[in-house]
Amino acid sequence: MDILNRVVTILSNVGEFVGKLEEMDDESYTIIKPRALIQTQEGFGFAPSVAMSAQQDVERVTFNRSLILCCVLSDERIVKAWQKATTGLVIPA
Repeated sequence: MDILNRVVTILSNVGEFVGKLEEMDDESYTIIKPRALIQTQEGFGFAPSVAMSAQQDVERVTFNRSLILCCVLSDERIVKAWQKATTGLVIPA
């Protein structure tokens, strides 16, 4: 199954990141509209970027493949939450 242009979860040694997979090669993965998955009192949420000190609403980020534990398609609940966080659109169930 091709995962390019799909919303993925990247698990790295520093956290989980969600975004649309734009490119992948032998050295890196690039996702667009990246968000860090964070724990909240209500369950999970998204940081407005990939790091607390990073500029908000970064358009894309490239991860070095050596730091990635895995890259998988995101669960549908995560996809809908990511779409809402990045576009403001709510996708009905």
